[in-house]
Amino acid sequence: MNDNNQKFPKGVEIVGSAIIENDQGEILLVRAPKWHNKWTMPGGHIEPGEKIAQALLREAAEETGLQLKAGPVIAFGELINSKDFHRPAHF
Repeated sequence: MNDNNQKFPKGVEIVGSAIIENDQGEILLVRAPKWHNKWTMPGGHIEPGEKIAQALLREAAEETGLQLKAGPVIAFGELINSKDFHRPAHF
């Protein structure tokens, strides 16, 4: 986690999720309580000043207890929700 107390501007969230694959080609999914226990990939907020790979390793460890090594970043995207959405986020 970043200890420099920086914050993103109000209303800006930067998040990421990790594809974690084992030697058998199986993909790890976790249940997300805040999304009504739906299945999702491990992930979460990226802190200001934190690199994507650092954030994903931290989030994966927090959510699964696994200590992993980072692979390549394979994709990124952006989602800007309408004002009617209850929680604007960028993915």
